[in-house]
Amino acid sequence: MSDNKWTPGPWRVCPELDAGDGRPVHAGEHDLSICRCATPHIYHNGGVDKVTPAQREANAFLIAAAKDLYVALRDLLSEVELLSEVEDKDYVDDKTMQNADLALAKARGERR
Repeated sequence: MSDNKWTPGPWRVCPELDAGDGRPVHAGEHDLSICRCATPHIYHNGGVDKVTPAQREANAFLIAAAKDLYVALRDLLSEVELLSEVEDKDYVDDKTMQNADLALAKARGERR
């Protein structure tokens, strides 16, 4: 998948539109709603867990930053690889590079 499959940005959290049912994340010049970080109830082992309001808000900000984080990591990896080739030296260990590549693939939907 190419990077341009995502909704055009910028992505932002819209706390002013939170009607108590979740933090909305909007995108682009037309202010498209791309998701809402709600407060779900998770049932397991006979109990109920709830995402706290602080976690809900943190989740919304992480989602809003996802596209920027992807581009920054992709560009950083590209620079590290180029520098490593030019200097003939490894600046980042292989495991770290592999983890970064896997994270980018996951964001593209190539790995779950």
